[in-house]
Amino acid sequence: MMVVRVNLLPAEIRDKRRAEKFILAGLVGMVAIAVCLVGVFLYNVWRIDNAAKDLALLSDQVVKMESAIQDLRMYESRLAEVQKKKDIVEKALADRILWSKLLEELMIITPNDLSLATLSGNAEGVTFSGEIQDPLDAPDSGHKPVAKWLIRLGELRLQPDVWLSSSDKQEKRILFSNTMKFKKEPMPPAPPNPSGT
Repeated sequence: MMVVRVNLLPAEIRDKRRAEKFILAGLVGMVAIAVCLVGVFLYNVWRIDNAAKDLALLSDQVVKMESAIQDLRMYESRLAEVQKKKDIVEKALADRILWSKLLEELMIITPNDLSLATLSGNAEGVTFSGEIQDPLDAPDSGHKPVAKWLIRLGELRLQPDVWLSSSDKQEKRILFSNTMKFKKEPMPPAPPNPSGT
């Protein structure tokens, strides 16, 4: 059985209903486009507001940083003054030997079994004489305790030239004398004068 549809409405009403559906679809489309545009607008307003807040925070940070930089400029000039004074002091003390530091280092490196009889020094160097215990007292062991003492002297911060003047083995001790000469470091050239004078 076949169904046949018959439309008894006149063509004018059918066209009118079609036009109404078309207008309704157009209105729905326009409302959808308007909603999308409003959404995009509100999203951009939100982004601009966040960017303005971020800009305000960054502006505050910039102001704080500039204030900190201004505070540190004072120290920059002071640093330059301190550096100039340090250079002057280093030039003045370049050839001086700080005997207190040297004696302190000698005290630290001197072994317990060594006793110094004499210690004399001048700007050229230091001369030592003394004795060191040799508990092994073996004839073939040589003068190892004295050699260790000379090695320790050579490792001082001044990096002196060290040599043995004499060494004599007697029973359980070794009598020795040695010399330590200071190395003269060449004075570095003066830095250029920034004022040009």
